[in-house]
Amino acid sequence: MQVLGLTETASLTEAKSAFRRLAKDLHPDRTPATPETLRRLADAVAAIRLIESVPAIVVDLEITAAEAKAGINRVLKVRNQSVMFRIPQGAASGEIIQALGEPGISARILVQPKAAGMEPKSCSDHLDEFVRDFVDQSPNSRFAKWVRKARSAA
Repeated sequence: MQVLGLTETASLTEAKSAFRRLAKDLHPDRTPATPETLRRLADAVAAIRLIESVPAIVVDLEITAAEAKAGINRVLKVRNQSVMFRIPQGAASGEIIQALGEPGISARILVQPKAAGMEPKSCSDHLDEFVRDFVDQSPNSRFAKWVRKARSAA
């Protein structure tokens, strides 16, 4: 990450952008090919390959057999971020699905048999949760909530 001039919390997208910028600046067609510039370019290539080889975040997503058969949308909290998954109809246990809009986050589906006394959430419950997390809050209220959370963690 230091080779690319990034912090350790930078995303894969930010790393790729920094690599492209550095590769463009250090490319032999643009900069005289000295041993120093070629070494820096080789270090940048090695750094982006290492970053890309790190596995993405995979979370386990437990659903009932009825939900797997019907297909549902589910919102999960991953690293303090609400992430939406669309589970297709007929999903099988062990299947890997990508989060919507988050290429570095995926979920492994675990189909659970219906437990006695446990009622699965209805689609309207999931929709209410989604609306509460994404729609109802203004950007200012989300920022204030984030600041309060950061203060309480300190």
